[in-house]
Amino acid sequence: MSLIAGMHLGDFALIAADKREMAILGNTLIPAHDDANKIINAGIGYITGSGIVELLDTAKQLIASNEITHTDQIVSIINSSKQQFRSRHANAVDWADDQIQKTGWMFTYLTEEYEQQIVRIAMVHGAWKDDRLRILLKGNAKVLVPIDGSADESERFSKILMDNLKTTDEVSDFSKNVSFHIPLLQEIFKYSSEQCESVSESFHIAVQMKNGDMLCSKEILRTTSKIEFER
Repeated sequence: MSLIAGMHLGDFALIAADKREMAILGNTLIPAHDDANKIINAGIGYITGSGIVELLDTAKQLIASNEITHTDQIVSIINSSKQQFRSRHANAVDWADDQIQKTGWMFTYLTEEYEQQIVRIAMVHGAWKDDRLRILLKGNAKVLVPIDGSADESERFSKILMDNLKTTDEVSDFSKNVSFHIPLLQEIFKYSSEQCESVSESFHIAVQMKNGDMLCSKEILRTTSKIEFER
């Protein structure tokens, strides 16, 4: 499921994900707990995803068990995970394809541009007709909603972040820049948690800086005012 967000803030990239994990009780999905870690270290950066849990978990396990040095490896693993998912559900191909089309990933990585190291956010989504990475450029933001969300919500949440986003050109201090954006994310996660049972109000963020530093936060609640990071 999952609500995830990404913001390219200039000198660093930030991704966020809610912390709810769902469980199957009979034929019903119910909230299990709000302590899931949906952002993982992919070697070249952080990665998170939104969509069908079985598919996301397959990709997560493959990424964790391989040494990732290039974005092509992540795309290959995602494609392999899709094929495995289809194979496991060979008797329900239409359903499997529908779930794939509702599943997407977002990850950070470093690259060079004009002989300078920069950070990027890339996205892959099953709804897109090709496997080409979509890149979030500086000053841009994107929100991917869970399966029980809507495309309109995704666009609306993304616009809220875009309209209010401040890059490091405007707020250069790292702590102040992060603190400025947290209330925006808190409002989005709070609203989504009220609309979608699969989304928690609490979330965590991960940051990759253009110098290579990587930080992941502790749980962020609606009332959290000071963000604590763990390396």
